[in-house]
Amino acid sequence: MTEENKLTEEEEQLLKEFEEERRRRKKQLEDEVHQELKDVLAEQVKDVMEKEITGGIEVQVQKEVEMAMNIEIEKAISIEEMKKKIEDEIRRKIEQETRERLQKEIEEKIRKEVEEREKQRKVEVIKKIQALSLYEEELRKQRENEEKEKEQLIKKIKEIEKNLQESLEQKEKELRDRLKEELRKELEEERQKKKEALLQKLSASIHSNVSNTEKILNHNEKIIILQLFEESQHVLANLLSTRLNKKDVESIFSKTLNVVADNYPEILRRSMYDKNGKPLPIGLLNISRIIANVELINIGENKSLEESKIAEEKITLRFLEALKTLFSERLSSIEKITNFEIKNKLFFDVMNQMKKSIMKKGYSAKITEMFFNQVFPDNKT
Repeated sequence: MTEENKLTEEEEQLLKEFEEERRRRKKQLEDEVHQELKDVLAEQVKDVMEKEITGGIEVQVQKEVEMAMNIEIEKAISIEEMKKKIEDEIRRKIEQETRERLQKEIEEKIRKEVEEREKQRKVEVIKKIQALSLYEEELRKQRENEEKEKEQLIKKIKEIEKNLQESLEQKEKELRDRLKEELRKELEEERQKKKEALLQKLSASIHSNVSNTEKILNHNEKIIILQLFEESQHVLANLLSTRLNKKDVESIFSKTLNVVADNYPEILRRSMYDKNGKPLPIGLLNISRIIANVELINIGENKSLEESKIAEEKITLRFLEALKTLFSERLSSIEKITNFEIKNKLFFDVMNQMKKSIMKKGYSAKITEMFFNQVFPDNKT
């Protein structure tokens, strides 16, 4: 290096300070992103392992067996209601006979579905771990290129110093402020790019097995969608309760359900009452009743395999449309009572909480896509 281009002691000291600050802040941001992802994956792995060790699958099987039995009982009762109005004694007899007949059959079916779902969940956790490994490898390569970035930073400092020669004291202050701002922007942009790239890889990994033609929800998937919808309504009601009194919140949820139920009677008929005919608490729906309603739509009709598939696709779309309409109607009512800003904030708060919940529980990409694309309403400004 010639005498003319040689850095002064102040410049070398300044360069060292900038280099140290840049490396420290960059490593801190990278470690934060890395740790966030590892924590989420660790939580999912822990959940899967706890279910295997503590017999969580058996508990879940029994819970879903009870759910499925309630659905079949509701279906049996609904069929009889279509034929004639019967006495309460006949209903209890049908319920007992249905439970005895379907106990073993439904338990075996639900056991297989739960085991398959847990198997798929393990596969998706492994894919996420693999995606994280790829990210760590890229991070390692990036750190190897830091020397080249150091040379570029030296060149940039020299160019800035050349333009600020009039006042050394002023030059150092402006140089320090400018470099700090550039460093902050550079690190922020780099962090965002890395996060987006990793999320894209994770998304691609999760979606690798999802077909664009999967338009039909099976029995178990319908239950999951309803449980997610019910959870979102709990979140919405709790957030809204901080701005309105309980009576107003209950009124919004009750009125919107009645309005939408009139437009989708084949889906939401009697969904606001429990099996004893009592109104359910705010935000709750009778999941067993809705599943029974959906599965009874085409019962008794003789159709070919292709016709049955088309009919099931239409039923699935109608089912998802009813939930989305109910969600949208409640947001619209909230906006009328409050204002657009409050409704908008509630919309994004509910969305963010549901994203965290779904990611933590490790639901399949198909369930995630259908919930956010076909149940969660569009936020039209």
